[in-house]
Amino acid sequence: MFLWEYQSDLVSALGYQRSSPSDHAWLRERREKSEFWLLARRRLEREFDPSYDPNDRKNNISFRVYPPIETGLPPGTPPSAIKDPRLRAKYEAALAEKSRKAFQQIPLIRSGPSFKARAERVLIYLYSQPPQRTNELRQYLETYLRDAGARKRILDAVEKNTK
Repeated sequence: MFLWEYQSDLVSALGYQRSSPSDHAWLRERREKSEFWLLARRRLEREFDPSYDPNDRKNNISFRVYPPIETGLPPGTPPSAIKDPRLRAKYEAALAEKSRKAFQQIPLIRSGPSFKARAERVLIYLYSQPPQRTNELRQYLETYLRDAGARKRILDAVEKNTK
């Protein structure tokens, strides 16, 4: 699976301007764009770990992972130096988890809030355009968005814009 940052870049490249002249094509285009934005936002929420603190020393990428104590080896030892396959697998899993956490969480922390705000603006813009389909938007928001406050903000803004 590709990184969330790539997914956010892809949906951003979709734009939010209407490119279809007919209403039928526009409705399909709007649904597809909305789903892509909501899928990226849902992935952001699913992968974001609120307990991850980038300022915590143990989360520092350069902070070394210790091999299992039974090996008696120092931190930074390559997994290939561990002969016992069970202990080597345990060490490899710890290394992979640390790397995944650091390289996954930092972009989510750095770009997540602005992406969420941009996704809300895009959805509001898309569904403020005629023809109106507020019930369709409500259904998408219920399906893809856990944040009840964000659902309400989006629906309220669309309602305000379409009056």
